[in-house]
Amino acid sequence: MSTPGYSAAGQCWPTQAEAIDAHYSALPTQFAFAADPQNSNTFYTGLLYFTKTGSVWYQTRSRCGSDSSSCSSNVTTAAPTNVVGSCTIADPSGTSTPTGDPVEAFIDGHLLGWGVALAMAAAWGVNILRRAAT
Repeated sequence: MSTPGYSAAGQCWPTQAEAIDAHYSALPTQFAFAADPQNSNTFYTGLLYFTKTGSVWYQTRSRCGSDSSSCSSNVTTAAPTNVVGSCTIADPSGTSTPTGDPVEAFIDGHLLGWGVALAMAAAWGVNILRRAAT
């Protein structure tokens, strides 16, 4: 038996909230460099990072000066929640355990032993026939 789950950050999670937490927790702060649209001689650094407040994830975009000493123009919005896929979680109680009859195991071992003995006898016979042929 298996149950549906949510995939994120390389794993399958039982709840969407756990999957979203795993997704945003795994994301590093992203840096971007761009030219100022008003002055092409001025460059600035952009930052994108995610924070969680309560049960909601937020993405924050910051614009930093060319020397990256001060950041301003923070824009914070709720992060998207459609960042996870679907997966299937295997039910741990569905694992098989050997419950067969011990006699069956004995018969299986018996057959395996005779198979090995037959293969050895065949190899010995081929060796004898090869010697006789030379």
